[in-house]
Amino acid sequence: MQVTIILTFVVVLASPAYPVCARLSSGLRAWTSALEWQNSPVRIKQIAKTPFGGKGSLSDRYCLMLADIMDRYPTLHSQSNALRDSIIAALKTKLASFDSAQSFEQNQNDPPARIRYLIAYASWRKAKYFEGQKRIADAAYWYKQAAAQSPTAEDRQEQWTYFYEFNIMGGPQEFQSDCATFLVSIGRKLEALSILTDLAFADQTKKGKAAQLFADVNSGGNFEKYWHDELISRLPEAANFQLNDLSGNALSLASLRGKWVVIDFWATWCAPCRAQLPSVDAFYTSTRNRADVSLVTIACEDELKNVKQFMLTNKYHFPVAMSDSIVEKAYKIKGYPTHLMITPEGRVLNLSIDSWEKEVAGYIG
Repeated sequence: MQVTIILTFVVVLASPAYPVCARLSSGLRAWTSALEWQNSPVRIKQIAKTPFGGKGSLSDRYCLMLADIMDRYPTLHSQSNALRDSIIAALKTKLASFDSAQSFEQNQNDPPARIRYLIAYASWRKAKYFEGQKRIADAAYWYKQAAAQSPTAEDRQEQWTYFYEFNIMGGPQEFQSDCATFLVSIGRKLEALSILTDLAFADQTKKGKAAQLFADVNSGGNFEKYWHDELISRLPEAANFQLNDLSGNALSLASLRGKWVVIDFWATWCAPCRAQLPSVDAFYTSTRNRADVSLVTIACEDELKNVKQFMLTNKYHFPVAMSDSIVEKAYKIKGYPTHLMITPEGRVLNLSIDSWEKEVAGYIG
């Protein structure tokens, strides 16, 4: 009954009245057909041979889920992996086009974070297959491929872009943990440490895992020094900017060199921004007398008089600089609020929207 309802829904979506949905309906139709015939490997094989689009379009998630159904039957393993290979290749081609020519705003249907998650998922499934076949070298290769495309700290601020992939496909939130676990199991602990370090940069709650493995690999070593050195070597350099505060005084990032600088991009008209401003103000109050920490908030897409009145009405004390519309582009700001932290050496660290205070505390104490 459930499959029949889904198939009826797919037929409706495939009509010309729904052009965007028609792009994904072919892969969705193939997947639902495979669900209907999931106990018949012969029919599933026939479905997989039928041209159904995908390979870089919105139907990719369903094509990969079709491959997952095929995995249930040993006779279809070669076909399921071949399907994944073709989708991975097409997605990598699309990802390269994003990097070289297209902006996030031009690709709302297929943003880069979504593409990376699909590549990671497909690679992770191949790794699981090869691990089950005891093909260690192949499994390690595909686990590392999955880890390389795992959601970055920046991607995690755009989780909505791969929300359906994560929830419908049933993959993990990140792929580095499985990769590191496998590499440790085959004695490649140094590689595992590097991957866990990448994960910890994206998710501070995983820093403890990296520290434990570091202690195992480097008995008596200084993890905090290792962490600091890796942090500086992996993070991009911060772009300098010079803005004016609400009183017209100049504020430059260069003048704050040698400090931890927390930057908050916000707007008075942004409801999520307004919800977080009490915690921003509390952070400023708690750190304003520290010589090693500074807070810079940047009011974006707003007028000076509006920001002044907003600060006065809400009795906030944190410093505000007015954006020049260039600084958002320099830091590739895609939405508000966005929190960043600049290291004393001038490197940029992305912070999550929901736990930025905890992440900052992990660095500045």
